[in-house]
Amino acid sequence: MTGVTPDHLHRFVERAAARLRGDWVLLDGAVLPLLGLEIRVTLDIDVAGPDGATQADVVTLLEIAVECGLPPEAVNTAGAFFLRALPGWRDDLVVVRRGEHGRILRPGTTLFVRTKLDRLSTADLADCLALLRHATGQGAPPDRDRLRAEIDARLAERPHAERAGRLATLRAALG
Repeated sequence: MTGVTPDHLHRFVERAAARLRGDWVLLDGAVLPLLGLEIRVTLDIDVAGPDGATQADVVTLLEIAVECGLPPEAVNTAGAFFLRALPGWRDDLVVVRRGEHGRILRPGTTLFVRTKLDRLSTADLADCLALLRHATGQGAPPDRDRLRAEIDARLAERPHAERAGRLATLRAALG
């Protein structure tokens, strides 16, 4: 599968906002190109639908992907499970695009980093560091205290050495 380009992503967001109902949250690597941060290629568009999303809504997402020149498997809805597990996730969402009956949102910087902490792969760390630099440069820094506390809790769990190193790097970037 080829990567999702920023052009694919922008067309997808525009069409999804126009056709879907409710709030749909873009996640993971699809967030960064929307902000002009093209640090890596993403192979899919991770999106979490509203609580009442139906199978027909998911099929609409797949149809939109195909219309934008992507294969249907370029849409991944599994991230909804992980997003909804985070307390207070609804409090840190940013509107990307409004439609007549729906909105496309993305996580704010604090929520974006929180969604990455449990896995924090090398790519996740790079995403987080890029977004932290961008947000701080835009005068919209994350909730550093909350993120440091969540990182410290994960470090207290004594993760494997590579992940612990990535968590420490992220914590250091928060100051």
